[in-house]
Amino acid sequence: MGRTTAAAGSFADVLSALRDGSPLPLNIPLDPATLTGKSQQEIADAIIDAVTPTDGSQDAESSRDSAARAFAEVLEINPTADLTALPQDMVELFFERFLANDLVARIQLDVGKAVLDRAKDAATAVQRLETMQSFVKQEFSRAVLALKDAGQRLQQGNGKELGAAALKATLDVFEGWLK
Repeated sequence: MGRTTAAAGSFADVLSALRDGSPLPLNIPLDPATLTGKSQQEIADAIIDAVTPTDGSQDAESSRDSAARAFAEVLEINPTADLTALPQDMVELFFERFLANDLVARIQLDVGKAVLDRAKDAATAVQRLETMQSFVKQEFSRAVLALKDAGQRLQQGNGKELGAAALKATLDVFEGWLK
């Protein structure tokens, strides 16, 4: 989860800097001027490339996919959103959705083979993975809502803790499918 929350924090930093017109973090190779005139999809792709460059690893590809899904969800909720000028609540929504999507990917990468091996057939295995993925996303969303209800914001530190707790709860609930 550490790599995931670090990436989520980098995305939030980039989105905030783009909105505010402030310098991007030094480790982010993106020139905001190159985003002018681009479609929202092209902007999302450029941000993803800058924050999570392709390195061939499953983790990097999973992170890139999670970010693409999070951008799509933000744009689905607000189709007229400008990714270079997202208000803070939309940046936080992206952060939350990125983490949730990455948790779903963790389920697939970490226990997908075990679920497939132990199911009676492929259809059952796919249904079980979908159930687990839905559960982890709901569990994470529930934890984020509880955090917000307590007057706190989702951030890198507590995002890592909430994500790990949601993943653990999922594995505990569905333990029987893994043995």
